[in-house]
Amino acid sequence: MLTTMVSSPLQVVPGVPLPPDLEEACRFFAQEETRDLVRWLLDPPLIPLDNVLEDYEPAFDRLDLDDAHVWEIQASVKKAVRIGFNLALLRYADDLKHVPEAAALLEKKHSAAKKGGDARRKQAEPNHKAIRKRFRELRKTVPKKTARYVRVAGEFKMSDRQIARIVDGID
Repeated sequence: MLTTMVSSPLQVVPGVPLPPDLEEACRFFAQEETRDLVRWLLDPPLIPLDNVLEDYEPAFDRLDLDDAHVWEIQASVKKAVRIGFNLALLRYADDLKHVPEAAALLEKKHSAAKKGGDARRKQAEPNHKAIRKRFRELRKTVPKKTARYVRVAGEFKMSDRQIARIVDGID
């Protein structure tokens, strides 16, 4: 599960918005953290021989690295940074909800969701009005409320529970 969570750069940790520049930051830190490693692999440090300061030999043989190897190392470090960041968010998601910066982002997210819900309600209102009108008409011919739910649900191709919620308070 962890690898699928991290493989997508747009993956979101539930309840916590991710910073928009997370991928750039991971790439930057991967390059910074691997800079010394790559330099050491290409030019190994020298160690003194037999405690004589004038004679030195490389600590190990120079590796034959090309750019593809370096990019692979950096990609591995970037993935590790991303996994660590996501794990930290998962671990501290509840705590982050009370941080002022995160609270502002969450508030913006909630207000956008409310705005979308209001738009959907406004869009569904004509259909709900027709459902309520048809439900009232059926009161004259169908005495049982549940039978009216089923009939209206069939006419409007909805579930009888949804019809019951829409006509709640009528009758």
